[in-house]
Amino acid sequence: MQVNSEPVGEPELPLSSDENHMDDPNWLTDNEKQAIIKFHYEHPLEGYRRLTWIMLDANVVACSPETVCNATKSLATTA
Repeated sequence: MQVNSEPVGEPELPLSSDENHMDDPNWLTDNEKQAIIKFHYEHPLEGYRRLTWIMLDANVVACSPETVCNATKSLATTA
């Protein structure tokens, strides 16, 4: 009797890189990033979590609060 010595569990998926990010439907397009930035400038007093839900209600961009936080955080590093 032969025993299989391969590990059991989930198969490892390749990590997404910047070159093939458009193949992943969870990544934002450049238009979506620009929409988040524009909306942020139009609503400067809103926090990233509230901004996420306002954008969702206004049919601007559908993304997670973390994504909005990362997009608006990048504004502070480029200014």
